[in-house]
Amino acid sequence: MAKIEVNAFVSDWKFGEKSPNPSWGMKVSEPHSKKEGEKWVKVGSTNYTVKSAYGVEIDFSQFNQGERVAITGTLTSESWESNGNKGKSLVIKATSVDVLQSGQHEQRNVGTRDPFTDSDAPF
Repeated sequence: MAKIEVNAFVSDWKFGEKSPNPSWGMKVSEPHSKKEGEKWVKVGSTNYTVKSAYGVEIDFSQFNQGERVAITGTLTSESWESNGNKGKSLVIKATSVDVLQSGQHEQRNVGTRDPFTDSDAPF
């Protein structure tokens, strides 16, 4: 498993619904943008399921859709099957999840590269 730090947005637990996260996990989306001229353009996103790491207690029902969160943990994958479809999901086994205030990513020093926030440009 690889260690990972991600700044992402809390997504719908079930696609198209605003139901709260279960206490055992949540879905997040990390947007990817690129600069075209003077504008930032969204070019895609990476979606993760977030669960607590072994021995860590996190109540994911406290996080709301649209909130920007900082997640630290390890990256793994899990196989799933639903309605005859099979697939794999990227899963972060979180050791910590913190809500970020809007604009926190802008506090880094200009000219430095922060791999966990450079993709968080406006979209």
